[in-house]
Amino acid sequence: MTSSLPSKAILGEELWLDERPRDAAMAVNAPGAVAGITAVVAAWNRRPAQAVTATAIQMLLQLGYWRQMVTYYERGRSAGARRRSADSAVVRS
Repeated sequence: MTSSLPSKAILGEELWLDERPRDAAMAVNAPGAVAGITAVVAAWNRRPAQAVTATAIQMLLQLGYWRQMVTYYERGRSAGARRRSADSAVVRS
């Protein structure tokens, strides 16, 4: 069992990618990608204030996305535990 936020986020993202739900994670991830691209373009054009602002926005959105993936992982893990418990109850009967 893992306890670190990034590890749970990666495991949650794997579950999320398997199921591909259209949920709030998609709504956070898309603007985060746009902010990241904006930061790179601003840095390329030597606009430090815009680059820093876009990077900060992208990081905030990324952390929000990670939080959603952790929640997705924890829900999937608890659902899996309930399924295993129900399966073992059926086997015992």
